Amino acid sequence: VGDVVSTGGNIVTEVWNSTNTGVEIIIPIDNDESLDSGRIQIQARIGGNSYENLGSYQFINANELDGFKTILIADSFVESIEGFSENDMITFNANIFDIPGNMTNGNESLTELFINQSLPIIINSNIESNFSDSSLAGVGNIVSLSFETDTEIQSPSVLISDQTASVINLEGNNWQANYTMQDTDPDGQISFAIDFIDIYGNPNSELNNTSNSTAVIFDNSKPSLS
Repeated sequence: VGDVVSTGGNIVTEVWNSTNTGVEIIIPIDNDESLDSGRIQIQARIGGNSYENLGSYQFINANELDGFKTILIADSFVESIEGFSENDMITFNANIFDIPGNMTNGNESLTELFINQSLPIIINSNIESNFSDSSLAGVGNIVSLSFETDTEIQSPSVLISDQTASVINLEGNNWQANYTMQDTDPDGQISFAIDFIDIYGNPNSELNNTSNSTAVIFDNSKPSLS
């Protein structure tokens, strides 16, 4: 068995995540005419369990001799493997049959898939401005949204007041997004949205809610005398 790659959603090498919809398995085929119209049965196991058939067998076509056959397995079959659980490994193998029915059990794929489907979460977050009262902001004030995730993530995308904010990694799982308020921004509580994906490809988002209930009010209305 050759390479094994998860398909659909956020593809991460050697990982099965919450967005994946299938698996692509590459099988090298000998230049042997008796394999023309033979078949391949993919097998898989979790951890130390025994191998079990994964989906139905696939026929070998003449144009695949002395080449490769690509087999696609749907997520419903993958997630029904006995013992499927978080932080386990999926190992793949195959049985190959020629026309007379002789069978060879292949070598395990060198590629295993690590199961991680847990969504990342934000465990600490705070929003403030650089005005003397950090809960208020006017034009030109910088609004900073800082947050910490429970696991390592890829660089997140952040909107503040519906505008793209600049994002920096402070250290580890701590991030900060900054945005300078403009006179075109709407008055009222400043909205924000955080879209983030962990290193295994699992996505999540957070809207207008901080862990410490902080908020910033933007005021661009000029005062008037009565």
